[in-house]
Amino acid sequence: MTCARVACLSPFALLGILLTPPGYAACCVDEDIADAFLPHLRFSRELPAELDVIGALPREFAFIGAQEMNLSNPSYTAAWRSELAEDETYEVVDSILVNDGWRPLPNERSYTSYGFVAHDDRRGQLTLTRGYCRDDRGRTLWLQAKARDAQSLAMITSSSLNGTTCEAHMRSQSESQRRNGDIYRVLPRLVMPKEAPIRGSGSGGSGHGVTIHAQTIAGGAVTLDGLLDHFAPQLRRQGWALDTTFRGTRSGGSIWTRQDGDDLHIGRLVVLEREKFSLEFTVDRS
Repeated sequence: MTCARVACLSPFALLGILLTPPGYAACCVDEDIADAFLPHLRFSRELPAELDVIGALPREFAFIGAQEMNLSNPSYTAAWRSELAEDETYEVVDSILVNDGWRPLPNERSYTSYGFVAHDDRRGQLTLTRGYCRDDRGRTLWLQAKARDAQSLAMITSSSLNGTTCEAHMRSQSESQRRNGDIYRVLPRLVMPKEAPIRGSGSGGSGHGVTIHAQTIAGGAVTLDGLLDHFAPQLRRQGWALDTTFRGTRSGGSIWTRQDGDDLHIGRLVVLEREKFSLEFTVDRS
């Protein structure tokens, strides 16, 4: 098993064990080695002042520890273990920050993988993220919520605005998204049912960043209607609204819409029933 090195300091070890990727073991490293090879990282059981920005979290949240990354613009990250699902964890912390006056940045909800993924694909683990900004604090925050076994993690990173304003920072974020072709960001992550193993999957785009699609082949003890019903709540959780559905003898699907600023995205889910099921989700940006 591959070893993800963590220091022998107890908060470092605790945080490292919880954040170690699936398939890796958390190993102990001598403190001198940690100082030599991780000189910019410091860990603590105390919540630093730079992260004392949210109200009391519900009892389902337990504070784990904090990390300081001492670079040219120091950043501070704190982690909480939550008994809630990742979606609920995200919504709870997001609501607290917004109600406290933190302005959301235009980069809500990122995912570590897109398109159709197997139900047990840990490499495609969902991570919900959002950035925030407050001029009076002179700082930005970055929230991450992700599943971890039967629980989830909430992590908040704080860094300085370095003398700029939230408006300037938000403009920079928007321009960066346009340069990077943010249509990929809205391609949903569609987790297959346990009973439907997939036979490979893929995605691609065309038309100068205005169309993106994902497709896969699936078998197993599932039905066409069962597949369509399975994906509907996942799409809603990712910001899509149902427009209409259609059903034929050997095919079915649905049309979805998602508004992102000035961009209207239209998504088409199509399932064809042959010897196996062919699934495709296509996003067009108007």
